[in-house]
Amino acid sequence: MMRHLIRVSLVALCCWLLLCTALSAMAAGEPMTTTEYVTFVFKYGVRYTKKVTFYPDVYAYNHTEYGLQPFDGSVPERFFIVDGQGKHALAPIVLDVTDAMRLALYGGDIGKTALFYGQYTERVLSANQRHWGYSGIHEGIDFIAEPGQPIYSILEGDVLRAGYGKDRTIAIYNETYNATVLYLHTSDIRVKQGAHVTAGTLIAHEGRRGSADFYTHVETRFGRRTSPNPYRDVELKSDPPYDFFMHALGVTPSGREPVTVEALIEAELMRLAAEAEAQAAREAEELRLATPTPEPTQQIEILEQAPSDLPSEFGFANTPNPNTPLPTMPPDP
Repeated sequence: MMRHLIRVSLVALCCWLLLCTALSAMAAGEPMTTTEYVTFVFKYGVRYTKKVTFYPDVYAYNHTEYGLQPFDGSVPERFFIVDGQGKHALAPIVLDVTDAMRLALYGGDIGKTALFYGQYTERVLSANQRHWGYSGIHEGIDFIAEPGQPIYSILEGDVLRAGYGKDRTIAIYNETYNATVLYLHTSDIRVKQGAHVTAGTLIAHEGRRGSADFYTHVETRFGRRTSPNPYRDVELKSDPPYDFFMHALGVTPSGREPVTVEALIEAELMRLAAEAEAQAAREAEELRLATPTPEPTQQIEILEQAPSDLPSEFGFANTPNPNTPLPTMPPDP
């Protein structure tokens, strides 16, 4: 009975998810922003509420897991898509660009992209423990590898800042694009201010100066800059990195699939279907093993006449053998 209930529940859940998918497919369309009041909680737990424009429910990674989070409305809409569930997701070109940046930063296919440009950061509690709010809007892109992982200059340029300050920021100015790439939270600095480095030069190792965790924050600012933008403001102040790095690194669209809520639901449906199929197979095997096999019985067939192909010498031929002597009766006593 319990197995039957489990199977019925799985089938019902699959049907419910399929219905949700079908109904919400009509919601798919172009990326859209919304404007409303949002609560932010800054350093020292100061609460601040402001009317802002943002993309709601963008499915993206945030340091530890995927989730639905807002993105600042100033990020161009071409960097988002809307799936069949009516939820936003990052466009494939964003994933292509950040992968190219990560490969250049770590010198290989190492680590992962942990937080994106324009993404609302984690929710924190205010000082009076009464209000939750976002700690700000992310000005750059975070990459995570192993603590102490070597990091390399993504582009060539002049070192304007070599790791001083609370975040151990390294600033490298590229004259070709008139832009400065800033690397934050570094350790074991390997470059000096005033030096010129080529792309792929070892500049430091991954650290956590000015942060609770090991990761590297990469930020882009046009012009000659030595400092990152204000930490997690309510408005983006840095320059969009995607078009810049797409041209600087020669990134072309890979044709990859976006990471969406719709794909997550499809994967869950496939998992549930496979689980139900495996459960049914297990139950069928258990039933087969539990059913006793009947002992074979010997069947006796009564024939009205002997088979035609039976040799006559056995004495059962249908036609008498003329050479066989007739039976005789014993003499009378």
